[in-house]
Amino acid sequence: MGTGGYCASTVARRFKAGDWRGACDAFLMWNKAGGQVVRGLDRRRRAERDLCLKELPR
Repeated sequence: MGTGGYCASTVARRFKAGDWRGACDAFLMWNKAGGQVVRGLDRRRRAERDLCLKELPR
């Protein structure tokens, strides 16, 4: 994602607004390269989302 991309991202905005679950879900938006979904990147973002949600209350 990179620092510059993150700072202007939906993920960052949702975290700042206190919407932790929504921020974790927003990681799934970052699964493309060249406008196409990349399977490995999609898998990675799903793993990041799962890790992000792991400690949140249900």
